[in-house]
Amino acid sequence: MELGNKLRNLRKEKEWTQEYIGAKLNISRATISKFENGHQIPNIEVLIRYAELFDIDSDYLISELTGPVQSKEKRSSYLVNSKDHDSLLLQDLLKNNPRLKKLLLEIDMLPPKKQQQINEMLETFIRGIKKK
Repeated sequence: MELGNKLRNLRKEKEWTQEYIGAKLNISRATISKFENGHQIPNIEVLIRYAELFDIDSDYLISELTGPVQSKEKRSSYLVNSKDHDSLLLQDLLKNNPRLKKLLLEIDMLPPKKQQQINEMLETFIRGIKKK
């Protein structure tokens, strides 16, 4: 099944509007429409957020872009294409800390101003922890 059709069917099964999906994913209704009509392809991060919103395995959506994914480890290579050391550390961190991954995805769905506030709070918190 085509990705746009999958996204539309998921939304209709829940009886949600494009506006509702857009608000939850912090994406415009027009962009949601483009995804569903195949006029625009969402990136993998957006597909992961869709999967979390619908409580489905992200491979169901990502496989439309990449072909079937055999393992969770293989899927993570699609998230970060860079081979630099920091990217590999982040991949491992997210793989081994599902709560952190969930929190980061939730932060990603917030407006930029709220994201900045969270960044500042985390920086302050981490500086405080390091001083102890």
